[in-house]
Amino acid sequence: MFRRTVASSASVPKRLLSAYDSDSRVAAFRLLLEDTADDASDINELWKSFMAMGQAELASIPIEDLYKLARIIVAENDVWEGDDDSKHKALLLGKHVEEILSELRRRSPPQSEVENSHCSSLAAIAKALRGNIDDAVETFSLPRPTTRSRDFWTYHTFLHIFMSLCTFASPSQALSFYADHEYSVFYGASGGRRIMRLLARFLRTVRDPIQLLASQHARRGFETSSKLGRAMLLGFCHGKLPNDALAVFAWLNDNRIGLTHSQRHALIHCLVDAEMFEKANDLF
Repeated sequence: MFRRTVASSASVPKRLLSAYDSDSRVAAFRLLLEDTADDASDINELWKSFMAMGQAELASIPIEDLYKLARIIVAENDVWEGDDDSKHKALLLGKHVEEILSELRRRSPPQSEVENSHCSSLAAIAKALRGNIDDAVETFSLPRPTTRSRDFWTYHTFLHIFMSLCTFASPSQALSFYADHEYSVFYGASGGRRIMRLLARFLRTVRDPIQLLASQHARRGFETSSKLGRAMLLGFCHGKLPNDALAVFAWLNDNRIGLTHSQRHALIHCLVDAEMFEKANDLF
């Protein structure tokens, strides 16, 4: 029955979604949702189909599909990728997240700690994307249950708050947040690489990284500056900035902060890539 109504989203004239009858609009949305879960290139059409539905139609959408839509929107990859309209993209994405959150809140209260955690993450993400950073950080600090799905939400909440701080706040605020939370989000190679790429891009905008690191050391102490210094070193290595990486390494040495084997290897690899072989040999 469902497939007879709309056999495939490819056969749906997407510009006519809003002209469908109620059942067809719901069916079209759910098919687009399945397609976009596999190929995120059609997010705009998916969002248009969601917004084309009235309140009664939205009420018929299973809560699992609302969370699936939220995951697709939250994982949108290019919102912070460095072009001039990042701030505009963030504000628009934040509005989308708030729309989903509003629909979730119209349903019955969260039925479990996990659902409550997901809603808290969505609320923090929406606040971060709209520039309400203090509220976002306060929401993010709420305790979360330990589940497999926690990884996705914790990672993306961290990502959006960190990049919002990079965009709307100061370098010291952004890097302080990073140092306080980075340990909880490096849960996979691709996620770690994305964070490193964004961190490296952000570090290029920091005028005096060693002065910033020293001020964090004075204000926040050894543990925070240790995590931050190692993260900055990896960020500079990832960004192929060997001289900055060496400057951070020297600061870490001066403050008796060691590196792990993988961190030292990343620095050596960066120096070799830059043909700074003598400096690389000194690290063996």
